[in-house]
Amino acid sequence: MKQSIQLPFFPGFYETEYGCSDISYWAIKDEMNYIKKSRNMPELTEENLDFDYVRYEKDVIDAFIDIWKSYAPGYVKSVEFDKLDSPRYYNSRNDRLYAIVTFAENWKDEMKAFMKANADWLEKKINEDGLSLGSYLSSRISDWDRYLFEEEDARYISTMIGYTMFRANNDIYNALVIGTMENIYAGSYVFVVDDGGK
Repeated sequence: MKQSIQLPFFPGFYETEYGCSDISYWAIKDEMNYIKKSRNMPELTEENLDFDYVRYEKDVIDAFIDIWKSYAPGYVKSVEFDKLDSPRYYNSRNDRLYAIVTFAENWKDEMKAFMKANADWLEKKINEDGLSLGSYLSSRISDWDRYLFEEEDARYISTMIGYTMFRANNDIYNALVIGTMENIYAGSYVFVVDDGGK
């Protein structure tokens, strides 16, 4: 099966560890002296520098997907970028990352086995998360079999993958964020506006 799902644990770009405004502010400050010396531009100021947000976001997404795959359950065979869903206003939610996920033929058996082995923990977790998950997800574990395995609802599949990853590593969020940023050097996205060089 191949399906587009929202990747669990992606924090988005607004006021998060990936936040573009903070990243670009410090990257420009840090890079300015290096650029002054390496290009012999002593008069250079911060106003002459800009940050390539488009390339930065793409690279963060690519790095996140790469490391996310390494923590995903074994029945996830491949993950390819689909889209970044950014809200018009960030007062209610952050960016959501969607990917086309290819599942192994036995994904339902694997997911059912996880649910059976962790039934008590899952029921408690689903009840605890009921409000934050949103009204589209049932707080009754008894409903999940139908949504997961009969209707193959992407929202439920995404959430159950997230539970599986969290159960294996309760620090999964930090592992993904830190692992992503280890592959990103913010200074490489700073460029001089005046000469068009990047």
